Amino acid sequence: MPVTIWLVTHSSSEANDAGLAAGLIDSPLSALGRQQAAELRVRYAAVEGGPTVAAVDAVVTSSLQRARDTAAIAFAGLPLIVTADARLVECDFGSWSGRPREQVDGARLAHIDVPWPDGESYFDATLRHRAAFDEIARERPGGTVLVVGHYATWMALEHLVHGRALADVAVEERPWAPGWRYEYHATGEAAS
Repeated sequence: MPVTIWLVTHSSSEANDAGLAAGLIDSPLSALGRQQAAELRVRYAAVEGGPTVAAVDAVVTSSLQRARDTAAIAFAGLPLIVTADARLVECDFGSWSGRPREQVDGARLAHIDVPWPDGESYFDATLRHRAAFDEIARERPGGTVLVVGHYATWMALEHLVHGRALADVAVEERPWAPGWRYEYHATGEAAS
């Protein structure tokens, strides 16, 4: 039985606002990011067909501070289980971390299967994410889990759920959305 995953990417970080690709640099939320996180609960409740807070069984975030702070601000005082999972962090850009976003975006295709210098490939990041999603699906079959993640989290779900090639996802300009809904089946579980 699949788990419904609602993906929300972390709110704006100081690195985002500066036009930098943070990767594993633990860039905190910017003032704009803190405001976005505070608006997340209201914005997310307005998603057509989206879950209400009562319908969410758990919130799982990347262990990076910008994702954890997004969840902490957005769901403060609500009766939700919020946990952090290090497998949901952004792709490790290695020595490219902290470079201008345009440089990293322009080099994405070269790092689908080949690791970033001193980092990892998008394929490796997807395998890491898959392990986390498999655990979520096995722990909460039929449940609804909100994941606060990163661009690599979106790439992994597009590949794992919709079967899209990572190279195709990597060159797509991800459209803004208040959240993306996925029906995730654990690896080895047949989709119905």
